[in-house]
Amino acid sequence: GSWVKVPVVDLGHADEPVCFVATIWPTRLSAGRQAVSHWRSADRSVAVTLGISPRGAFASVVTRSGRAEVTLDTGLTERAWHDIACCVDLRRGVLDVAQAPRHRRLDRREDGHASAGLAPDGTPFGPGTAAIAAEHDGDSGAMRNHFNGKIERPRILRGSRGIEDLLAQQAAGSAPPP
Repeated sequence: GSWVKVPVVDLGHADEPVCFVATIWPTRLSAGRQAVSHWRSADRSVAVTLGISPRGAFASVVTRSGRAEVTLDTGLTERAWHDIACCVDLRRGVLDVAQAPRHRRLDRREDGHASAGLAPDGTPFGPGTAAIAAEHDGDSGAMRNHFNGKIERPRILRGSRGIEDLLAQQAAGSAPPP
């Protein structure tokens, strides 16, 4: 599939949360892990991925000293629109991930929110490279874990007021508050 690489994305200082959000229409959920958006620091010391798996949305932060990952246990529906988001907050030491369907199904639950602890060195900051619909391989720089489906409005934001508000803004098509 197609993917986009953005050569320079500066996330600034680690003094406020950094959030990744997108609206997706997934296909081939059985294909395994698929990256929706990814950021890797210029020195390759930190990588953040927001993606999906057969189990649901996931977020991971990988640093030289370890990995934090959260995966929701609520599967998405193929060929249906969903909003997904993750926030990395060093001050709280938390990695949050959430998902919400655009149209709720009566026969199953598709929304969810989960958190994991985050090591102090595990936050994105400074300049780096972003990708949409794939993630960088840490060693070779090749692209892997390609996304199958459609992606709308992928964004990286600083200073979120909460992951539920972020999903609501995404669903409404509104810009985040300043």
